[in-house]
Amino acid sequence: MGKLKIPALTLLTLALLILGAFLPDIAAAGQDRGITDHSGFSDMESIKLELSDPASVEALLQKLALVRSGGFYVLSPSKTRIGQSGIEKVVKDGLALYHQAELIPEHWQGYEFSAAPHLVYNEMDKDTYAVLWVITIHWHEVGGNLSLFVDDETGRILYLHFDSPTVLDAYTQRGYLDTLSSVYFASTGLSELMADPQAFGVDSVTFEDVGMQAKGDKYYCYYIHHPEQGVLELQFWLYEKGFYVLIR
Repeated sequence: MGKLKIPALTLLTLALLILGAFLPDIAAAGQDRGITDHSGFSDMESIKLELSDPASVEALLQKLALVRSGGFYVLSPSKTRIGQSGIEKVVKDGLALYHQAELIPEHWQGYEFSAAPHLVYNEMDKDTYAVLWVITIHWHEVGGNLSLFVDDETGRILYLHFDSPTVLDAYTQRGYLDTLSSVYFASTGLSELMADPQAFGVDSVTFEDVGMQAKGDKYYCYYIHHPEQGVLELQFWLYEKGFYVLIR
């Protein structure tokens, strides 16, 4: 292999910490660390999980596990299904439910959009891999920053972090985290798993309302107990200026 690997949690931490006037292009930051296209994957006809249905619950759980602990490589857009010219529309379509629920304002004027595809793979078993787009959006007029991980096969948003003054108005509202988690599960296709885990080969799904933290943040945590992947945590955080979904 011989090239620098960056764990997924490092990228997640980076996304959570970048809250300036504009979220820098993560791909450019990656190049500063010496990341290049992974030549070892150049001979593959397609880049996908080896599952019959890339949108299946099992495939999505594997991709979430990759986000949690996989290795990342910057990838050429030419190796993706969506392509550089199509990713912006895919992102806007993927945010539709978040707009309808008024979690993220639907405002597509005066914004900057950055997208860079990454190959994310299981470091213990490199036959398990997927392509995720790392997206950053900044709105100039209304303010706000949005970071996303978008699955190249399905266009579904697997991770997001929204930072905006508009969230402050809803910060104290009851049910905010209920809405956020419900929209996330619906948009990713995981709602049925939450309702009947054993139908999808999952031992159980448990829920914890962690409540208010010392700094005023609060979050929900869903524990997905998978027989092969162990416990996958989906945390939904709300704070005064935003929210994010954390995968652990």
